[in-house]
Amino acid sequence: MAPRSKDDSVHWVVVLGDFGRSPRMQYHTLSLSQQAGTRVHVLAYGGSNPIAELREASNVKIHTISEPAAWMRKLPRLAFLALKVLQQVLQLLWCMLVSMPRPDTILLQNPPAIPTMALCWLAAKRHGARLVIDWHNFGYTIMALSSSPRHWLVRLAQRYEKFWGRRGHAHFCVTKAMQAELKANWGVDAVVLYDRPPSFFQRTDLPTAHDLFTRLAPSLLDPATTDCLTTGWQQEQLQQQSSGSTSQLASPVTVAGTKGAVQWKSDRP
Repeated sequence: MAPRSKDDSVHWVVVLGDFGRSPRMQYHTLSLSQQAGTRVHVLAYGGSNPIAELREASNVKIHTISEPAAWMRKLPRLAFLALKVLQQVLQLLWCMLVSMPRPDTILLQNPPAIPTMALCWLAAKRHGARLVIDWHNFGYTIMALSSSPRHWLVRLAQRYEKFWGRRGHAHFCVTKAMQAELKANWGVDAVVLYDRPPSFFQRTDLPTAHDLFTRLAPSLLDPATTDCLTTGWQQEQLQQQSSGSTSQLASPVTVAGTKGAVQWKSDRP
């Protein structure tokens, strides 16, 4: 097991998926990394690049596990699922029990629940860490989409998720409806943690908005895009076209003034 300084606070973020496609877990990681004396280790599949702030952070390390081999995907579904889970278990156990430093906290994204919930609980027990589960959805319901809610695998997955989900030390979820479901039917007390954009999200400036909507103008003329933003603007543009005007399509929300300065339309929604 990798050593750690006594002054460090170490947190794991476990995402059994493409970390670069999970904005919520990236922002959790970013928030943790900005705490003084903290090191964050992410355990996830590779694929898409995470945000630049995480790639450049000296106290964030991303450990990737391998996707199932192509030949495995050609196997019957049940055999593929069994081998996939076995491969995940072996890789996760190696990282959690051998190669990664002992954590203070393990933050797990759910779903998927199999096999990460049980393995993260085991790792938390082994290292004396706290297990925090961030509930985005229920894993068994996603499994039911490709089979049947009454399929024995789905029912087994539900029991697994319910059993191990209760063993987290703390819980987040994304909506009040999920919070109520977890409390009423799972015995889990979760805190609703809404997604908030990080500080690098800023209001779009006027020139950028004008350039964007001007380039989108031909597509917005499609009747399928009619909404509160484009209804009146579409009528204006179609009238100009019917009158034989060859002027360039204007933006539905901005207008160039008499001296060329761009400004917001006064009648925009």
